[in-house]
Amino acid sequence: MVLKFYGNPRLPNTRRVAVVLHEKKVPFEFHLIGRAKREHKSPEYLMIQPFGKSRAICHYIATEYADQGTPLVPTDLKANALFHQAASIEITRFDVAEKQLLRSLNLPCLTEAVNFQEITLADLYHLLPHAGSNVMETRPNVDRWFKDLSSGPSWLEFENGIKSTA
Repeated sequence: MVLKFYGNPRLPNTRRVAVVLHEKKVPFEFHLIGRAKREHKSPEYLMIQPFGKSRAICHYIATEYADQGTPLVPTDLKANALFHQAASIEITRFDVAEKQLLRSLNLPCLTEAVNFQEITLADLYHLLPHAGSNVMETRPNVDRWFKDLSSGPSWLEFENGIKSTA
């Protein structure tokens, strides 16, 4: 059975899930949801995805398909604890007040902040475009981290939209 993926390629949460699907090499059938028409609020869509929490969807995919593609959630107990620490940092310090925080601090990338050697799901959670902002370029460590991740095959795969892979 092919996974059905609903979203809009212009939205960061859709891109976040698409990148994880690509990293995990999960074939999917993409279904466009028209945000302008508010299809994402329709009863039919809300039955499929009532909360729209892309990080939870990403974690589910990374866990369900742990044995294929890029390992995104460490299995070693200490590394897994550090991963969850990085994921918490991402959502509480980056996502909530992203622009203000990045302008005021010169933070290292999440992977370096918790001493990971490889990319994790926490990095991919934050791999989103920052349209109309120079927030990445003005912080050298963040800029380097973002350039490394955004030049990878999973990000480039969806640069011009999201298409079904199944």
